Amino acid sequence: MSKLNFKNGTFLLKNDPHHRKLAYTEICNFEAEDIFLCLPGLLETRDTFGPLFSSNLTNSDIRILSIDYCGRGDSDSLHMGSNYSMSRYLNDIEDFLKSYVFEKHKNKNARLHLIGTSMGGVLAIYLIEKFNQKIFSVLLNDIGLKIEWAALSKLNKSIDSSAIEIATATIHSRVIAEVKSPSHFDLPYQFDLIGINLSALVKSYEGRIVLLHNTSSLMCSSEIAEFSQRKFKNLKIKTIENEGHPVAWSPEIAEWVCSNLVINKTVTY
Repeated sequence: MSKLNFKNGTFLLKNDPHHRKLAYTEICNFEAEDIFLCLPGLLETRDTFGPLFSSNLTNSDIRILSIDYCGRGDSDSLHMGSNYSMSRYLNDIEDFLKSYVFEKHKNKNARLHLIGTSMGGVLAIYLIEKFNQKIFSVLLNDIGLKIEWAALSKLNKSIDSSAIEIATATIHSRVIAEVKSPSHFDLPYQFDLIGINLSALVKSYEGRIVLLHNTSSLMCSSEIAEFSQRKFKNLKIKTIENEGHPVAWSPEIAEWVCSNLVINKTVTY
């Protein structure tokens, strides 16, 4: 595919009274059988998926998009009086899917694939409820069907002054403050003593879920990966021998995603 089909753009959200715009990057093929939507992590922008886009610049059979959440990258910040929260991101993604991604796509039978990193993976799980029959597969980058309270606490502590200094170049200062608030995760979930249990959200889903995680992960330990597989039998695990959170989109991992999930549609482990 030529680079003429690669573009950056903005979408005017229909559900926002302040006429906010959502920024996106896209490799355009409106007749493709497969649409891939990439959802970044908590303090990431759409640029984090650069290796995936680079791997697909010569693949004319798919359409791939990534977005910036509000207050990140080139997307508009929220109006004062509105709070940054996961329900806001979810509503924006739903608007973007319905009014741009699906509306523009000529192939109405196209399969939707979601690739979500960390918080983006959590949002992908909630999108399963909204677009169940449309979603062919979900790839979760280092996030499982349970999030432990202890892991969330460590994640909050990792958003320290150095992270803030780096992030403010592409992330609004209000985002930095509000993502650490308990009200940021305002979506319904099953509560238990260990953490947030998301497995009920996929109980009626018949598509595929692939869980990509590091062996030594802050958010998705091997125990969480195994728990996720027990709760969803059609979940496959790919473990990377590495530390940290999330799995980095290296050229090798990007190539694995593209060759197994995009081209062949058969995952090997």
